Amino acid sequence: MLKKKLKHKHNKQQKAKALAQAQQAVKDAEEKAKALAQAQQAAKDAEEKAKALAQAQQAAKDAEEKAKAQAQQAAKDAEEKAKALAQAQQAVKDAEEKAKAEHTYFAKTNNGKVVNEKGHIMVGYSAHGNQVFDAQSKLVGTLAQTSTTRRMANTVKQENAKVLPQTGDKQNNNTTVGAILVGLGSLLGLGALGKRKED
Repeated sequence: MLKKKLKHKHNKQQKAKALAQAQQAVKDAEEKAKALAQAQQAAKDAEEKAKALAQAQQAAKDAEEKAKAQAQQAAKDAEEKAKALAQAQQAVKDAEEKAKAEHTYFAKTNNGKVVNEKGHIMVGYSAHGNQVFDAQSKLVGTLAQTSTTRRMANTVKQENAKVLPQTGDKQNNNTTVGAILVGLGSLLGLGALGKRKED
């Protein structure tokens, strides 16, 4: 009986021990399941953070590209406005110069020299049609049909006086030489005809 009691006690202890071990195993499994759930949640959180980071990086990249495109467009617009302004300023300057040129008169001598209203010969100036241009081909005035000042008229008269006698002399020399050649040709031609008649 004692043996039976001891055996019963021993069985009871083993059952209690097995129960405690089972309870410990359940507790460990619960803790492992909890840790696994926490790890899975941490992985999910990390994935969401990575996704959010990627979206933020993409947004930053998009914003940078948009800002760059806007800056390039703004620079292009500013360049075009500056170009248009420069063209407008040049047009105004050209119009002012043309208006000024229309009221600045010059005369042209027979030898092609251009004389201003003060009677000065303008070196490098040239006249094309009724317009006068400086040495840089810039429109500077209008060619007057008659001298507008006494000084201009005097200079033109003096320059024309220098040119006319030389032109007349050359023409007279050319005419004389031409007449001599015609005369010689005639004599030679008549002499040749005379010899033929004799033969």
